[in-house]
Formats: sequence, C-alpha cells, structure tokens
Amino acid sequence: MRRLAAVLVSAALAAIPGATPAAAEDVALRPAPIPALARHAATVEAFIPAGFELESQSAGDLNQDGRTDRVLVLRGRDPSLVISDPTYLSRLDTNPRLLAVLMAAPGGGYDLAARSADLIPRQADPNAFDYLEDGGVSVEQGVVRLSLQIWSGAGPQWWKSFGFIWRDGRLRLASYSETVFNRGSGESDTLTVNYLSGVAERVLENDFTDAPARSRHRRFARRTLIPLEAVGDGVVFNPRVPTVVIPQGRTGG
Repeated sequence: MRRLAAVLVSAALAAIPGATPAAAEDVALRPAPIPALARHAATVEAFIPAGFELESQSAGDLNQDGRTDRVLVLRGRDPSLVISDPTYLSRLDTNPRLLAVLMAAPGGGYDLAARSADLIPRQADPNAFDYLEDGGVSVEQGVVRLSLQIWSGAGPQWWKSFGFIWRDGRLRLASYSETVFNRGSGESDTLTVNYLSGVAERVLENDFTDAPARSRHRRFARRTLIPLEAVGDGVVFNPRVPTVVIPQGRTGG
C-alpha cells in the first residue's frame, strides 16, 4: 500500500525491525467534487451539502465562551464511488469525508470555523480497514481529537492521533502521536509530540514480554501552531520534529 509505505519513512519515527506493510495496490480513485459549506446556518443539518450525509457529530465548548460547538464528519454518498469486488475484504467506499468545525454564534446558529477534505483521506486500499474503524473524532475538554487506524489485516498496525485547540481565532494542531505495533513480535514504537511545550517523546515496549519500556524525549524549537486546514492528509502527515533515538538498553530521559 502506497500510503503505508509513505508512513514508514516518517522522519520522526523509526520503523520497528521487520515491520513492513502488506503489499497491495490502491485502486484508481475517480474524481469526487468537494462541495462548499454554508458559512453560517441556524442548524447543524443546514451544513450538510447535497450528496453528503452526517457520519458522526461531536460537541463541546472549543473557545471557552460557554456555548456548545460542533465537530462534524460528513461523508459523500455517491453509489458510483462504492466499489464491490469479490477479491476485496469488503466493499470499498471511496467517497470523500469532510471534517467541519462549527462554532456556536452569539446570536444563535453556527459559524463555519474550519473544514478539511484532506485530513481524513479517501479509502483507496481495497484490503485495508476503514481509517475511522478503530478511531474517530471526539471533543474532550475543549480539544478536538482525531484518531486514524491504518491496517490491512497483515503487517504492522498503525495509529495516528491529532489534538486541535482553539487558538488565535483558528483551530490549530497542538499535539500529535503515532504508534506502530508489530503483531508478530509484540513490539510497539510510539512517538508523542507536544507542540505547545516543544517536547517529543518516543517509547519502545513489548506487549509479549515483561521487559520495561524504554523511552527518551527531545526538545525542539516551539513555533506557531499550524491551523487544521494546513495539516493535509492525516495518513501521511509528517510531524516535522527532530528524530528521537533511543540507544540500546536506555530507559527514561
């Protein structure tokens, strides 16, 4: 799978020895126009464009103004973009997903604060599980969290998680983590990045043994938090932090 191969070369996370993605070919995606969304509407339903449906909705106060904001995952429902083939694990829905963030307006209704058609990419691998199957979108204590699962049923299993906060009038990336788990050896390799504090931490552990986890952190220069729209494709996202190397036998630090 080409997406998983791209993840493997992430500059911030060294691959677990022997962890290679299962060989598979992505299907050729047909064009899928992304509609515009209303800039303001009285109801959540009014933000759902024709040809799309509300797949999930999360609620919380993102900007601490005492009002309940909404985070929507909208998905296209064009039947021509759903591929059925007996050689696939299941039918492949290549319809696009839109992540939309709605801020409750002082006078009622909602304002469109952010949107992305790239963060949750279209499914292109016929043998992979849905990116949101073991993840999804939630709002926790004012933080918008997105978790993506990247796995085709063979090879290593990957998770990528993003945390967005409201800062300077925009929803911005404040934290990120990625984990690769080798189902054969039990080894896992996790990178966690805190863009607010400027700290990246890497943890190596093995679920099949009693060996203690090994970890190390590294500081990096803090910079302006990037807005949600600039993150791009969440599956191949590069955290752009210095590589965290853990020497053999080292724990902590």
